[in-house]
Amino acid sequence: MYSRIDFHLLNPFTRLRIPLPSLESIGDGNIFRRVSDGRGFNFIDKAVLWVDEKSRDYLVVWNFGSIFGYRKKGDDNNNWKVFLPFKHVVYIDMVFKENKLYVLSLTQKVSVYDFSGDDSPVNCANFPYLPLRNDIIYIPPGSHYKVAVTLSGEVLIILARVEPYPRTRCFFDVYKMDPKSSEWKMIKSIGGEALLLDLGITVEAKVMKNCIYFSSDQFRRYNGNSLCNDYNNNDIHVYHIRTDQVVQVFEDLTASPTILFKDARWFFPTFGGNWLL
Repeated sequence: MYSRIDFHLLNPFTRLRIPLPSLESIGDGNIFRRVSDGRGFNFIDKAVLWVDEKSRDYLVVWNFGSIFGYRKKGDDNNNWKVFLPFKHVVYIDMVFKENKLYVLSLTQKVSVYDFSGDDSPVNCANFPYLPLRNDIIYIPPGSHYKVAVTLSGEVLIILARVEPYPRTRCFFDVYKMDPKSSEWKMIKSIGGEALLLDLGITVEAKVMKNCIYFSSDQFRRYNGNSLCNDYNNNDIHVYHIRTDQVVQVFEDLTASPTILFKDARWFFPTFGGNWLL
């Protein structure tokens, strides 16, 4: 990614476009150069967007490595503000909900930062690590970790994995913090809610309860695995947590011979009184 590239927020329904600063305008202007590879290129690992339905205030947060950049609507200067939670810590996923940013590290530790104030975000909560194997970071082959937040504010860690034999199948292990033991416990139900994996949130479900909505491209995006055939890598799936089965596949949505899809993702326009732009 080129450091001077132009960024925008785009409303896919109204086509409203809001300009954002370039990556070159980070903090004192030198942070990007220090962490880039010397050629002006780098990759944003993850980005989240929150928009208030009534005021249209917005917040954009993204990271590469241990550096986080963020911008709120109305910020005076045309720069990205920067905060570094911990140096030399790799963050692999994050979710923003109700003024709080939940970040998941490579060691499967979750930290929470409050963005409700006018100053820099404040660390307001930390969750312990998932148990490690022999005291080392363990990521099973063909898998990746995600963080999510439920409607009631409970934090989940999801291990998404692919098992290729005897046939390619995906599985999701869902962990929730046990308030009594302060340990992560695997669960087989999220009640009457459904998890949108890309957004990292749960929503109230009337039909497909206790399910995870995801696209096959998520596995290719994170660990190079594909759940689909060579002709269509963007199938959209619904996975039932208790039965460990994919219960529905929406392959017709991405099977058009005239439209080439780079990726397919679930999204929910309105939740908790807020919108995704």
